[in-house]
Amino acid sequence: MLKDKCANTDKEMEERQKTRQLEMEACSKALSVLSSDDAHDLFSKTFNPALLQSQTTVHSERRERAATMLAKAAKEMHSPRLATLATKIRLDAFTKVKEAIDAMVTQLGKEKEDEIKHKDFCVDEFNKNQMETEQKEREKEDTLAKENVRRKTP
Repeated sequence: MLKDKCANTDKEMEERQKTRQLEMEACSKALSVLSSDDAHDLFSKTFNPALLQSQTTVHSERRERAATMLAKAAKEMHSPRLATLATKIRLDAFTKVKEAIDAMVTQLGKEKEDEIKHKDFCVDEFNKNQMETEQKEREKEDTLAKENVRRKTP
């Protein structure tokens, strides 16, 4: 039963790591679009403090591309977190999006560490169980051998 549980845990961990890696790649791609030199150049050229707005209804092409990329990745990986992030990109300013991406990457890193700890625990328990089983098997064989010797001696 423990072997099955560990095998299932290993399989689930591999799937979660793959999904997490894909989420991190999607976040990195979106962040690179938002942080690229072209984006900074465009922001620098178009920034005029006198024309600063507190809200806007116009969506930039770059923001829309990043949101589309994240939405596509969310759909492929069935990730509600990425879908939420894609929606936030369409609605919020870039600074909030970057903070959300950084928070997600940090959370994914923590989840990865937690799963590694859990896997290590599972492997340790499996090894411990296997050693105990082998020890009990040896004790059983010794007991059976002693019993056979007693039966043969008059």
